[in-house]
Amino acid sequence: MKKTGTPRPQRFQSTGNSPMQEHENTFRKSSRKAGLAASSRIPLPAPKAAPGMPRFGTRAQEAPTVEQLKKIQAGAPFKTFYVHDEDDRAPVLEIVYPYNVICLLQIKSHYGRDPLQGTGFFISPKCILTAGHCVFDHDWMQWIKVIPGALGAEAPFGHAVGKTFRSVEGWTVSKDADYDYGASILDDDSLYQKINAHIGFKATAMPAKVEIAGYPKDKGQTPHTAQGPVSSQTGTRYFYPIDTEAGNSGSPIFPPGKQGVQAVGIHTNGSFPENYGLRFRPDLIDRINEWTLL
Repeated sequence: MKKTGTPRPQRFQSTGNSPMQEHENTFRKSSRKAGLAASSRIPLPAPKAAPGMPRFGTRAQEAPTVEQLKKIQAGAPFKTFYVHDEDDRAPVLEIVYPYNVICLLQIKSHYGRDPLQGTGFFISPKCILTAGHCVFDHDWMQWIKVIPGALGAEAPFGHAVGKTFRSVEGWTVSKDADYDYGASILDDDSLYQKINAHIGFKATAMPAKVEIAGYPKDKGQTPHTAQGPVSSQTGTRYFYPIDTEAGNSGSPIFPPGKQGVQAVGIHTNGSFPENYGLRFRPDLIDRINEWTLL
């Protein structure tokens, strides 16, 4: 993992109206309403739901129409994830590196649609990197239970609950899929000490083949992995025919290997004909490096 030698960054460093301005939201239990999220330390404008897209968790929401589903599948951040043709995903049967640092995320939202499920991965002793929509969906999540190497109901390394999150305005305000990344910051490194390992990260040219490993919800709490080619890329995304499902959000995208694994992106979206994820690039790397120092 690459770390800079620069001094520890300030938590609230404003960059004006830049979409890369960082936001922190720390949740603490209140004596009046235990378990409810406190307001963000930095006030955020209430973002509007994407046009044609039902607001998740609204009790009064109606079933989406066919046209809405098409729009969701075509470009909205929280659409269905896809298994294409035959299911090529394989269960992870032995929880060894790097699968021991890939975490099942059980997410408590503010909507009441619980439990939500996602994936994250250790990149430092207290920082679990994931998709932005796993930590912020119209509001910050209340808490996230982090279970590294979960295997069904088994938690071989235990778990920790994160209540401090990071993302950027590009996601929390603009809902731009090119900035759909975030992190859960644990209070201490006690969970990491049981693993003593993490996944590195880097910006790179288009890799020929990558692996995506995580916790698809249709497979319960059993980790699954799949490999395949990166068929194309843009300046911000990788596209691939690798099978994923809901729950894979936040999975690391990495060239296959068992030692010195370095993620090149984060899986975020299912689509047709191909799924895609966020590609690490210099601006993301700089921000993520800051989070590793927390």
